[in-house]
Amino acid sequence: MHPSLRSSTRSALGGAVAAFLTLLGPAALAQTTGSVGIGTSAPDASALLELNSVTKGLLTPRMTASERAAIQSPARGLLVYQTDGVQLGFWYHNGSAWTYLNPSSAGDDLGNHSATRALTMNGNVINFGSALTQQLNLWGTDYGIGVQPYTLALRSGGGFAWYKGGTYAGNQTDPGAGGSVQMVLSDVGYLGLGRTAPTNRLDVAVGTARTGSHAANRPLYITGDFNDASNGAEFRHWNGTQGIGIGYNSLYAAGSNTDQSLNLMPKGSAGVGIGTTNPTQKLQVAGQIYSSAGGFRFPDNTVQTTAATAPAPQTLTLTGQQLGISGGNSITLPVGADNLGNHTATQNLNLGTSQLVGNGGGSGLSISNGGTVGIGGSVGIGTSTPAASAQLDVTATTRGFLPPRVTQAQRDAIANPAAGLVVFNTSTNHLSLFDGSYWTETIGTTQSLEGSRAWTVPPGVTSVLIDMAGSEGQARQSLNPVGPPIISPGGKGGRVQATLAVTPGAQLYLTEATGIGRASSVSYVAANGTETLLLVAGGGGQAGSIQFYQVTGAPPVQAGGAGGGLTGANGSHGAGGGSQTAGGGVGGTGHGSTTSVTATAGRFRYGGDGGQTRSFGGSNTTIYNGGDGGDGYYGGGGARPMGGGGGGSSYADPTAATNVIHTQGYQTGNGYIRLTPNRPAEAPAISLTQAETGQADGAILFSDNNRLAGNANQLSWDKVNNRLGVGLNTAGSSATLAFGNTTRQMLNLWGTAYGIGVQNSTQYFRSGESFAWIVGGAHNDGQFNAGGGSIPMVLKGGKLGIGTTAPVVELDVPNGSVHLPGDSWIRFSGDNKNYLRGTTILADDGQGGRVGIGTNIPSFPLDVQGSVTPGNYAYAYFAAAGNGTATSGSTASNTGPVSIRATGRVLATEFNATSDRRLKSIIGLSNAAQDLALLSQIRITDYTMRDRVQYGSRQFKKVIAQEVEQVFPQAVSQHSGFLPDIYAQAANVEMEADSLLRLTLPAAPATAAKAGQRIRLITKAGEVVGTVKAARGTTLLVRGARQLAGQQVFVFGLEHPDVRTVDYEALAMLNVSATQELARQLAELQQHNARLQQQVATLQATAGTAQAQTTQQLQTQAAQTAELQQRLKALEALLGARAEAK
Repeated sequence: MHPSLRSSTRSALGGAVAAFLTLLGPAALAQTTGSVGIGTSAPDASALLELNSVTKGLLTPRMTASERAAIQSPARGLLVYQTDGVQLGFWYHNGSAWTYLNPSSAGDDLGNHSATRALTMNGNVINFGSALTQQLNLWGTDYGIGVQPYTLALRSGGGFAWYKGGTYAGNQTDPGAGGSVQMVLSDVGYLGLGRTAPTNRLDVAVGTARTGSHAANRPLYITGDFNDASNGAEFRHWNGTQGIGIGYNSLYAAGSNTDQSLNLMPKGSAGVGIGTTNPTQKLQVAGQIYSSAGGFRFPDNTVQTTAATAPAPQTLTLTGQQLGISGGNSITLPVGADNLGNHTATQNLNLGTSQLVGNGGGSGLSISNGGTVGIGGSVGIGTSTPAASAQLDVTATTRGFLPPRVTQAQRDAIANPAAGLVVFNTSTNHLSLFDGSYWTETIGTTQSLEGSRAWTVPPGVTSVLIDMAGSEGQARQSLNPVGPPIISPGGKGGRVQATLAVTPGAQLYLTEATGIGRASSVSYVAANGTETLLLVAGGGGQAGSIQFYQVTGAPPVQAGGAGGGLTGANGSHGAGGGSQTAGGGVGGTGHGSTTSVTATAGRFRYGGDGGQTRSFGGSNTTIYNGGDGGDGYYGGGGARPMGGGGGGSSYADPTAATNVIHTQGYQTGNGYIRLTPNRPAEAPAISLTQAETGQADGAILFSDNNRLAGNANQLSWDKVNNRLGVGLNTAGSSATLAFGNTTRQMLNLWGTAYGIGVQNSTQYFRSGESFAWIVGGAHNDGQFNAGGGSIPMVLKGGKLGIGTTAPVVELDVPNGSVHLPGDSWIRFSGDNKNYLRGTTILADDGQGGRVGIGTNIPSFPLDVQGSVTPGNYAYAYFAAAGNGTATSGSTASNTGPVSIRATGRVLATEFNATSDRRLKSIIGLSNAAQDLALLSQIRITDYTMRDRVQYGSRQFKKVIAQEVEQVFPQAVSQHSGFLPDIYAQAANVEMEADSLLRLTLPAAPATAAKAGQRIRLITKAGEVVGTVKAARGTTLLVRGARQLAGQQVFVFGLEHPDVRTVDYEALAMLNVSATQELARQLAELQQHNARLQQQVATLQATAGTAQAQTTQQLQTQAAQTAELQQRLKALEALLGARAEAK
């Protein structure tokens, strides 16, 4: 009933009854002295009004909260019954405010009150339930404590502080009287220990407070009362014996050990620098080294305590018989005197223009005036008997031969080097040999080669690792009339890494990019001089610029394009990059009025020229320069002003290069080439004369430092089956590989970048780039080359491709299908539509984001075509006919077609249902009087749900399905579902034989489980539904859940076939029909009341005893009217109770 109708009806009826009672006058009241009695002729003397009845009650005024609040100047003690809002029931006015009479003995929850004093729990706890939310709001919602999944969340709108002792203080980071600050976490994430205002990520202050200037924004910052080499910040081993400390000016050894070393351990080939950040030696000192005692010890174990002083050079002269020594001393030798070999010289020997010969002839040692020394015959150094076949025989066991050491630039500057000339190149740390045409370097297995040169592949080398890069394009500066000059960077050079297949004896020519925007290349030079490019690393494009700039405003940045990649990058506003088939095209904006230089496109191996234009403005001239293109396999295009030149492309010969990696825009400055050969290690020839005897057949021998030994139980060769046994326990058993119990990368397939290993509980496969699964075929070095087989799947860059070797997303299945159980498919097609094929089709039409189920041409955002006809189910409906008439209904048993099913709520701003009389077979109108009688038999119950995790302590005021089923069965249906009839944590979860799971419950279920009954189990990872195999007491044996063994399992409950569902829409329609009957009865009562009022008026005109009899009849009718009005109110309250089906 509409509230306005209800109010007006109640007011009219109440007014009529009140007027009727007024007409009765004092005769209707039983009185004693000052007392009034209703239902009694002898009211109690202490009561002003006594109501006496065993079948009826007192009906106080009933009104809404707004009506109650609208009462003017309510008297103290005024009592009303509120019919709406959360707190239904009696309210009284205490003289200053309305107060609710709470019917619950437990009282209201704290959330409905404003506390006026502290809450003392007296040893009890506060339980916030299981909801994931911020449970405590300390100051608004910005400061509080909450729970996120598996996380206790502390929230602060500013920082956090931890205090020891003290009392509350209103200042930030103030611990109050007697307290101290233990730790502070600032609002920017800086953690302070001993600091109330940390300025570093971890800011620690120990001892004396800081003074002076201190750094900020450091990852770790520590101050304290440190000594120079003790009492500092220390890092100790767990047992405290060893460690390292940092004093205020020292790095010292710490720990309880009396003697402990302090080591500096650089990684790899790097060194330790003192006074330098770029050491090139193991220890490099930029400055002096001072030894206060003991001197310096050298590798030959000699010690030098003072600096060596070179003697002053002296000269020995011989003129005729006069032997002179510089300094004025001389001696006259007699004719026929003995030779110099009998003397110990103390001065230099000056032969003038003469020679020193050993046989009186032309052989021997000759020294020319130009400082050239010549030796006739063989020379021995370290030996007095040089080999006859050697011109120079250097013999030593503790020292080596030191050739001239020069830089690469110094080596290249040697004029007319002779074929066979050898020097040590300090730029590459390798020996350089001039072969008559080019400088080459002989390199071994672990050496690498750099720079431009010809190189002959040594014997045994069939592949080399190449790492090369082109050079950076030129940066240029543009004048800026409104600020500092604008610097436009050149494009960085490209990088190429590859494995190159080579032939021993073949000659490679390496061209290293040493200029601006140049390309590095590796070529094969045939015997006839024909050159074939094998690898090219593209150079970067040159930047554009503006000279003598006379135009208002700052000039634009005109960067050159980066070199490298299969296609070089375009320059800013400018030319295109070179590709694999053509040079980059000319680009640029075309500024300037007069062209001085025309830009050209890139070409094979060389970049195009940048253009130049000029603009004349009076005496001022503006020059616009376009950038040159970078060199490459195909060069980048030159740019017209204004714009940067394009980058050159890189290249790798697909027939010779494998494992190719192109990196665009990598190198700054000059380019480089690094070549490292892959030379197979030579197997040493060993003698078995020292082998340990008595080895088992098939044993593999190894060195034990003294002799060859072996252990057939650990390493042996199964020569019958041609298999290697590693980690065998019994000789002769089938060969296996065992790698022990240490987790590591066990197999290195190609270096350490490709292998197989084990981490903690994980077996992993490592690849430097990609993985491929190949079926059939033979090995081929080309990436994703199946060698005649097929590649069903690849994993590249974190993207899995099935049916493609170039996946572009995390899972790439082009033009394929995925087969699911039940003959369902996911189809990936090329027509911009994806399909789920089976009994249902899910399609995205590729046009408006519309989804179709059962159709591939959806007309709505969600278009469901088709339906299924399930078994017995209940439903309710609302429908609107074409004329706008709304109808509704429900059924508890139906087998009609269904298109959409939702187990939870469906939320929308509006629901539109198709409804038409022509769709229905009308049986007839419902009997309203019977519906009213039926509705009065339905009870409303207050309850909570047993599933506390989902519903918490929320209270419901609804019906009980089993009770409704007794009086209104068509509003109740049954279906299979899980009930929380166990709802407990399993005390023990164990694996049982026959793939069963044994669950031990804390108590036996109220309803015993039956074999074959399904059970719902909940873990942290999700839900599992198993099937009860057997049940006895507190033990359940469950099939289909063995994977939960050892986990924490919450047992929700068992599945039952008769879970009831109430059709609240059916109750609502019953309510409508009953309300219509109440309205009809009310109309009759109103008509009857009007007739009674007319009779009262007639009776007032007459007198006598008939008045008393009529009055008695009218009182009876009034009482009946009041009773009907009370029933109407109760039914209205019942009809207003609407909620979801439970």
